[in-house]
Amino acid sequence: MNTAEKSRRPAWRRAIDIGLWVLVLGLLGYRVGPQLGAALGVGGEGSVAPAATLQTLSGETVRLSDLRGKVVLLNFWATWCGPCRLEMPWFGQLHRGRT
Repeated sequence: MNTAEKSRRPAWRRAIDIGLWVLVLGLLGYRVGPQLGAALGVGGEGSVAPAATLQTLSGETVRLSDLRGKVVLLNFWATWCGPCRLEMPWFGQLHRGRT
């Protein structure tokens, strides 16, 4: 048996390898796809945002449905998130009308 024959994998093994790669890439697309689409501005046009009721820092209750037709920027962040903390001053400037 020469080296080429030894290194060749059986067909069933190649099929399993391909199936695993398809599974991994499918799961990656499932997890990353929505974020990538949102970042590129693809796929969300014309769809209605899910119903949500939120509380402002001043304690007011705001329903997302009450803001229909208006531009809404909804940002979820955490104090432990480094990039979130870096972007907060920019959001403050945007809110005050300065960019």
